[in-house]
Amino acid sequence: MEKLTEIPTHFVISDSLVIELDRSDYPAADYSLQLVFISPSHKQAVDSVSTGSTHLLTVDTSGFSSGRVDYQLRVKGPDSFKQVIESGVLIAKTDLFAVETFDGRSHVKKVLDALEAVIEGRASKTVLSKNFDGFEEQHLTHDELIRQRDIYKEKYFAELVAAGKKQLFQTIKPEFTS
Repeated sequence: MEKLTEIPTHFVISDSLVIELDRSDYPAADYSLQLVFISPSHKQAVDSVSTGSTHLLTVDTSGFSSGRVDYQLRVKGPDSFKQVIESGVLIAKTDLFAVETFDGRSHVKKVLDALEAVIEGRASKTVLSKNFDGFEEQHLTHDELIRQRDIYKEKYFAELVAAGKKQLFQTIKPEFTS
């Protein structure tokens, strides 16, 4: 099992994360670390184990659902000293070995696809009864559908930009010939 030397940016659900942190400003002999992962579906908190000069943290990721997971790393020391020293966001990825089928689209992309299906008149009854942001698609007027589609197109474009799959601005280079 590979030991990580920093908190990762992503993990696969059901993998065990073994993180060995060397924090010279908080020696393992005098301080301990606590790591908490939290998502809408699960919370996991672990205390470090001293391995001499480093802090060892082992996280069971099996309770998480795919998506965003926030974390905080806290140091605890003498005289009830506690302080959050790091925080951030990780992405929990689906364990493809544990599923029969997989729809890798984000929630935003799924809603956008459903809205476009309704607008184009090719939506199934399941799609028509889909509820998003408090509205059922079959009860929206055509103008409301178009407005919602445009909102979700912008959200989806922002996801693509954040993932590095699209550029926010494109450079247009004119070519002059004589």
